[in-house]
Amino acid sequence: MIVLSTVTARARQLSCADPNYDAKLARQLGMSVTTPSRVHSKPKPEKGFRVERKSANVTINGVKKKVSYNLYHAAKKPAHGTVVVLGGGPGFVNTDGGRPKDLPKDVDVVVFDYNGVGDNGGKSLPPDQLSIEAEAEMTKGIIKSAKLENYAIYGISFGTTVGTVATSMIEHDPDMTGPKSLVLSGVVSNEPVIDHAAGRAAVANAAWNMLTPKQQTDFKRAYKKITRGMSKKNIELMDQTWVGNLTFSPKRVAKMLNNFSAVVNGKRKPSPPEPMDNAASSDDSLLVSSPQAIRQFRAAGCEMLGNSHEPPSAEKLFGGLIPNRDEQQLGTMCGCPLLSDKAYDSKNYPIEDTPIVYVNSDTDVSTPLQSAKYHFDNQPTDTKFMFVTKNGVHDDLAWRYADCAAPFWHASLVGDLDAVKNAAAGMGTDGCEKAAPVQMASGPGVSR
Repeated sequence: MIVLSTVTARARQLSCADPNYDAKLARQLGMSVTTPSRVHSKPKPEKGFRVERKSANVTINGVKKKVSYNLYHAAKKPAHGTVVVLGGGPGFVNTDGGRPKDLPKDVDVVVFDYNGVGDNGGKSLPPDQLSIEAEAEMTKGIIKSAKLENYAIYGISFGTTVGTVATSMIEHDPDMTGPKSLVLSGVVSNEPVIDHAAGRAAVANAAWNMLTPKQQTDFKRAYKKITRGMSKKNIELMDQTWVGNLTFSPKRVAKMLNNFSAVVNGKRKPSPPEPMDNAASSDDSLLVSSPQAIRQFRAAGCEMLGNSHEPPSAEKLFGGLIPNRDEQQLGTMCGCPLLSDKAYDSKNYPIEDTPIVYVNSDTDVSTPLQSAKYHFDNQPTDTKFMFVTKNGVHDDLAWRYADCAAPFWHASLVGDLDAVKNAAAGMGTDGCEKAAPVQMASGPGVSR
C-alpha cells in the first residue's frame, strides 16, 4: 500500500479541474512528465525460468482492450499449478520486479501491470478504467484468457483489494473455474476504521522492550542531548523520521535506537546507512515515475484509502519522548474530487466458496492486524485461515518466508486448508530461521 510523502502547500493549490492536473502534480513532486510509464519490449528474464509475453482480450467496464502479461514457467516439472500475482501500489510497474523470488521454483507464475501503467499503460485513461473494480475485471479477463484451472490468486498489499474483488467476480461467472485459494499478504480491508497509530505503537513497544534498562536510559539521554536547543520544527522533523522507521521490523528499530544512542553519546562514529536486509520494510513508497501512475493512484488508491485522515494520538513512544502521529498528507492526492468516490470495503465483495488464506504480521504498520481481522470476520466463507507472524513487516510472507514456504504454496494450490495450517505451523511465526520440519496433511479435503 502506498504511503504518501509530505509535499508542499503549493502542490495542494493546483486546480482540481485542470485537465493536466496529474502532469502538473507529477512535476511538483519531481517526477517525470515527459516519458510515459515504463513499457518493456520483452519480459524481464529470470535465470532458470522460461518466460513468455502473452496477451489477453479483456473487457473493462464495457470497454474492450488487449492487455499483456508475463508467464514464468516452472523451473521444476511438473508444475504444481499457477500463482497469479497481484502486486502492491497502486502506481507501480509490477513487471519491473520480474518473477517474485519468494515463490517456489515448481510453480508457474503470472505477473502483469495494472491497467493504466507499465506494459498496460494508456494516456490519461478515464476513472472507470483505473478503479479497483476495473483492475479486478482485467485480472479476471487474464485468468479467463489463459484458461487457468489449477491456480491461486496471490494479493499483496493493494493487490489484496484487487484479489478480493476479482475472486468475488469469478465466483459469480458460471463460465470460469474459481481459484483453489485466495492468498492475501498485508491485508487491506476498510482503511477509515483501521487504527494505524496502534500498529505503530506495537512496533515501537516491541522494539523498546528489546532494549535493556541501560539501553533505554542511554537512548533517552541521547534524545534529550541532541534536541537541546533545537527548534520545535526540527524536533518535529526528527520525530517524524522515527515514526517513519516504524515500518521496519522491531528488531531493526531496536538496533537503530542503540546505534543512535552510541553515536550521540560519543561511543562510536557515524557510519553509512546499512543496506536493507530481510528485516527491512517492504512498505510501498510513492516512487512512481509518471502522470499515469499518479492518475492510477488517484483512482484506485484513493478508493482504497477512502480519503481517510488519521485522527491525532496523544500517545508517546520510546519512553514517552516521541509523539505517535503521522504527518503524511493525503489531501494532495485524494483531496480533489476523487476520480472515484467509491471507498473500498472488503465486506462488499463476499467470497463464499473459495478458501482464503491470510498472512499478516502483528507489527505491520501499513496494514495492521486489525485490517486482516476485519476482512476475515466479514467474509461469509467458512473455509479461511489466518497465519499471524510475530514482529514482522509488511508482506511478511515474501520478506521472511521465501526459503521455507514451498509446502504452504503447494497446499494453497490444491485448496487444502488442513495442509496450509500444517505448513504454516512448520514455518513458525518468526521467519524461516526458526522453521520446524513440515509434514504435509494427507488428502485433498478442505477443512471447514
